[in-house]
Amino acid sequence: MDTLEPSRATAIIFGSASGIGLALAKHAVMRKMQVFIADKNKEELQRAQLYLQRLDPLRTIAAR
Repeated sequence: MDTLEPSRATAIIFGSASGIGLALAKHAVMRKMQVFIADKNKEELQRAQLYLQRLDPLRTIAAR
């Protein structure tokens, strides 16, 4: 079984504005993955997006 290199993998994480979802998103960013985050709380989601972009400004982190 082949495994993807983290830099070629994509993570789509729901409920990612806080808690376990944010921790998972942080882990994915640190592994150089492409990250898409989503949460129903838009203000918290924007904070999470800024936080993750500061960890790695070159990663594309999309929020919805």
